[in-house]
Amino acid sequence: MPRALPRLLRAATAVAAVATTALLTTAATPAPPSPPAEALTAPGPVQALQVSPVPGGGARGLGLQVSWSPPVENEGALRTHYDVEVRDHAGAVLHSASTETTTSAPVYGDYCVAPFTVSVRAVTRDVDESRSEPGPAVLTTFGERAPCALTMSITAARAADGTVHVRAVREAPVDPYVSGPCTLATAGRVLWSGTCGGYATTQDIVVGALPPGPRELALTTVAPRGERSTSRTTLR
Repeated sequence: MPRALPRLLRAATAVAAVATTALLTTAATPAPPSPPAEALTAPGPVQALQVSPVPGGGARGLGLQVSWSPPVENEGALRTHYDVEVRDHAGAVLHSASTETTTSAPVYGDYCVAPFTVSVRAVTRDVDESRSEPGPAVLTTFGERAPCALTMSITAARAADGTVHVRAVREAPVDPYVSGPCTLATAGRVLWSGTCGGYATTQDIVVGALPPGPRELALTTVAPRGERSTSRTTLR
């Protein structure tokens, strides 16, 4: 074998090893990390929160509209939205919306479940809205607690045919727009159920015949705010 051949073989082997090492090194090198997402800055509280009455909403409607000014501390905000929420006295949500303006749409509720709690908070959002950072909520109240009572007094008598006639009389305060469910019962047995209140100040209820002898009758009414009132009388 010529002397130059072993040297050529050794050189070719070395070149192949270097190429293989280069390929392995290239495959093992991780991709450079992506730059971290820019942190969102939470906005400050909204300013000059105001609640104004608006007309409409029906006989028992209480309408309002909310307005405010942007936060003073709002550096780094890419997009600022506002979350507006209105709840009744018991915490039930009457309105919940997000807006880019500084004025809400009109909101209507039942004045019998006032006062309402109004909450507005600014929210910083990314351009593609994939991330958000809320600011503190600013609260205020609107409306006053209306009586909206539903109380009845009752009397009862037996008719000649044996049926029982009950007269329910509305007690003050009388609001013609206030009504609610009511139930007439005796000893836990429901004799009649319906609606009491409204424009009627008296209501006549006729039930079937009851066995002879005295018994207590009870009329229970439920006002719009959930208050229960029970009036009792003795049937002879």
